Amino acid sequence: MMTREVYVDETDIEAIQEILSYELPFDIQMIPTNNKVNVKDALRSIKK
Repeated sequence: MMTREVYVDETDIEAIQEILSYELPFDIQMIPTNNKVNVKDALRSIKK
């Protein structure tokens, strides 16, 4: 679980890590009124 709305498996994590390697901004925001969650921070939280 990366956020309350986003669940990932190992394949997803590998794809996310590849995207993050390009050093582009990458956030999760389900709807405009929600706060943005940085994907790198969310990924760290599931790797603990």
